[in-house]
Amino acid sequence: MAVSQSLLNQVQELYIAFFDRPADFGGLNYWANALAQNGDNVQVISDSFATSPEAQNLYPSSTSVNKVISDMYENLFNRVVDPTGLQFWANDYNTYHMSYGQLAYDILQAGISANNSLDAQTIYNRVQAANVFTDTYQTSPYPNISIANQFVNKVTAYQSLISLTPQAVQNFVNGFSNQTFTLTPGVDTLTGTNPIGNTFDGAPNTWTAGDSITGATGATNTFDLTDNRPSSVITLWNLNPTNTSVSNVQDVIVNSNGPVQANTTTWSGVEDLNITTGAGGSTITAAPATTISLIDSNLGTSTDTINGGQNVRVTEYQVASAGATTATIIDGNSNAAHQHLEALQL
Repeated sequence: MAVSQSLLNQVQELYIAFFDRPADFGGLNYWANALAQNGDNVQVISDSFATSPEAQNLYPSSTSVNKVISDMYENLFNRVVDPTGLQFWANDYNTYHMSYGQLAYDILQAGISANNSLDAQTIYNRVQAANVFTDTYQTSPYPNISIANQFVNKVTAYQSLISLTPQAVQNFVNGFSNQTFTLTPGVDTLTGTNPIGNTFDGAPNTWTAGDSITGATGATNTFDLTDNRPSSVITLWNLNPTNTSVSNVQDVIVNSNGPVQANTTTWSGVEDLNITTGAGGSTITAAPATTISLIDSNLGTSTDTINGGQNVRVTEYQVASAGATTATIIDGNSNAAHQHLEALQL
């Protein structure tokens, strides 16, 4: 059934108050229909918002009422709660034994009814901006929630809404598509900040002792190691210099002139390990849950050894005509590696 814009706006206000983000299209219409069917009783659905998994994740049972009030002021009014307001709402909550849903509804209504105030204008602007955001992604996947948070938080009482179009929303979201960090010859401590994706670029002379990289939580993080030595240099590349660490990185990509020695069992989060080498003699060790792909373009009479991993795929080229062994997969894990050996002799 069709619902009025007024009901859609009321639901959008609750999304901003509780979740600090624009509503997703499906959720907006679901709750607006629920609101229409219960006689426009916002308090009923505000209690449902307060007990939703997303709200419970943001405000677990140990969360103080002061924390909830402070967050709602930031979400709705773009400001820190004043001491008088904090005391008033905390007393109201404790005196009347409110639910967090009732508390949010009352704070929201107080802000809206404050005629010509900056609080009322901020709420109005954030709801209008959130509506554009929701409409922009009604038929395509909802962006990363962290980006949605940042979008609504940038809207203030002084925001001009004239230029806020679906294209402007898409430009904002696309600006978070990926961020690249490049290691230097010195000691680096790099932390990804992009909520969508972060790529860390390294080489033999930059991924060195003492370096540390950490991917952003919730993002797809990639460690891209490329051999920048002359192509004639095919000596072993040790991917585990002393005192280095890799955390929360899902994809590791290695391109090396020669063989590599890599142990990613202490690198947290690694799901896919893809290694391409220009000579045989690599030793690769990975955690049981890591998918491994090794392509060796010139095995010769060497042996490539892989320990652990799952769905292990090894492709060997330039296998010597005599005395060569293609690859060894040593499985010391409880889940046996699923082996794919594809040897091509030239």
